[in-house]
Amino acid sequence: MIDGWRQALTLAAQTDDFLVMSKVGRVFTVPEIIAKEIARFPDIDAELYLGWRKDLEEAFRHINFQATFNDFSRRLSKSLLINIQFCAHELNKRLPEKEISPEELVKLREAVTTLYDEVLKSDLPPDLFRYALDHLFLIIEALDNYSITGATGIEMALNAVVGTVVTQNNLSKKFADSAVGAKFWQTMGRIAVALSLGKFGYELADSALKALGYSP
Repeated sequence: MIDGWRQALTLAAQTDDFLVMSKVGRVFTVPEIIAKEIARFPDIDAELYLGWRKDLEEAFRHINFQATFNDFSRRLSKSLLINIQFCAHELNKRLPEKEISPEELVKLREAVTTLYDEVLKSDLPPDLFRYALDHLFLIIEALDNYSITGATGIEMALNAVVGTVVTQNNLSKKFADSAVGAKFWQTMGRIAVALSLGKFGYELADSALKALGYSP
């Protein structure tokens, strides 16, 4: 089963078993992401477009890492896969998802990882240290799982980070005043640009910092 998932997710043969299982866990989240996207359109019949979920749920229930991958894949009927494709096609027409090239994905991950390493070597107070690492790791995970959850997963992670300007305002202000604060928001802005979030992407870093009462 593990080897089958490695191949299905195009992971290297030497990928650690626990990492493979964590990726499979991400696969489990995709149906819910799709359902939330479908719910945004009142004119779409959710029962019709999401009818495949029960069959897929049943297939997921039979995943056993001691069994063979074929025991799972044979439960994915052709009609089930066609229905999922039909749903994906409709969403793509209404909400075409930004595709990030492998090269850009590598550059973004390098930028975030470099900042992560910089924070590790910094003398930030414990609360700011934790704030920075938690949110940088959230972005790294989303980038690493791009092949599974796509740009939507990255956008969700980015929204969670930007949301801390409101939910953790005092901590966000303190972090913005730190040596790596401006770099952090500039990196978030770069990710937003890669996601083609329009004007929001270009102005994310500046707007977030201004909301924190900070001028870089």
